[in-house]
Amino acid sequence: MNYIFKGRLCGYICSECPEPLSDVIVRLYRATQPNVTALAAAQPKDTFAILSDEETAAKAGRLIAEVKTDAQGNFVFALGEAQKYGGEAFDIDVYCATVPRRPPGPRPLQFSITSPAWRSNTPSSHAR
Repeated sequence: MNYIFKGRLCGYICSECPEPLSDVIVRLYRATQPNVTALAAAQPKDTFAILSDEETAAKAGRLIAEVKTDAQGNFVFALGEAQKYGGEAFDIDVYCATVPRRPPGPRPLQFSITSPAWRSNTPSSHAR
């Protein structure tokens, strides 16, 4: 089976000023936490974490796939057999070399967002 995971990333300069996160890398990792359902239901402020270089390196063996966002912060993953992915939960990280309209900082930054809650777009076999 093939899976599509898509989204749009933005930051907020203020509550009414969204800023697309363009040209950042979105990385999907195999989840290791036993409470993935609780993480998916949690508020983003409770799951957000800036990762150290060591924490980022420790995740490398669990990488499923990565893509770069477009100018509007949009991204799309096509997941399936090529990625050895079968629909299980995953963690989402974002890697930023810099932020929009700013020169590169002293070092790139990777942060962990959350584990998503799934919603199927496949019609139910019981639908009429």
